[in-house]
Amino acid sequence: MLTQAMIVESERPQRLWLRQEIAPDTDVRVMIPILRAQTAAPLLDLADALVYWHRGEGQVLGLVEIHSRPGQDLRSATAERYRSLLQWISANDYRRRPRPMARLNIPVRVAHRVSWAIREAVYENNSNLMVIEWPGLSNRRRHSLSAVIDDLAADPPVDLVLMRPDPTLAESELDAARILVAVRSGPNAKLALRAGVALAAAHGGRLVILHVYDSRNHAEQQAQERIEFRDVVDQLSYQNVEVMERSSENPRLAILEEACLYPVVVLGAQAPLAGSPALVTAQMARIVRQLPKTVILARSLESA
Repeated sequence: MLTQAMIVESERPQRLWLRQEIAPDTDVRVMIPILRAQTAAPLLDLADALVYWHRGEGQVLGLVEIHSRPGQDLRSATAERYRSLLQWISANDYRRRPRPMARLNIPVRVAHRVSWAIREAVYENNSNLMVIEWPGLSNRRRHSLSAVIDDLAADPPVDLVLMRPDPTLAESELDAARILVAVRSGPNAKLALRAGVALAAAHGGRLVILHVYDSRNHAEQQAQERIEFRDVVDQLSYQNVEVMERSSENPRLAILEEACLYPVVVLGAQAPLAGSPALVTAQMARIVRQLPKTVILARSLESA
């Protein structure tokens, strides 16, 4: 466990960042591929929040994977997939929100290879943001789902926002009253903040932004890191925000201890190498495995 001396606040005190009125990004076009119907609810919650916040549009992509079996009834399989998606969407509880659900179209696509079908749908709809399930690092179906995610992450067609829903929540209900965004700087941090802000606004929740400096780094390096982080935060356009800046000899443990207190944690992806399908470094993987709640990863097209 970290001692109080190991985590110290920076010279800037915690503060509330006031909302800056900026023009909404009306060019946001979100694609939501549904790989498993039972996880549709939290994905739709996040996608709906992004569409509503940016006043954009969204497509919920139903996928029917086929393996060229003789006599396979594709029409029946497509209709069944469409019905199941409609059932999950109608069952999603939006009554707690101070607004109606954004309009999300629901095309269904038959595919021999799911990742190719997703890419085709992205290009055909001119989408620029994707919200998709992330199986995490310990899911029993991780390997079958990861084949799709690895393909998309290695060469992202658009910005990726990946969600590992909290497995302990009944009916995959998303609790977003308090959201922690643990970021550094750069395009992944900006995308993570966009997702965090949209979700917090949709639920009327509090957004806490955490940055942990490695106290072992040189003072000049920490100063430059501080400038870059604050520049990212200064671009926010949400009122209910708290910024925490800390210094620790063990940033990973500091992030983990703070993240365990929140039902939703948003992280910027940290690929070990450019073009790698890996979404997190070995160090970040140890954090993600120990987080019991909903985890969201942001992988910007620019960073790839």
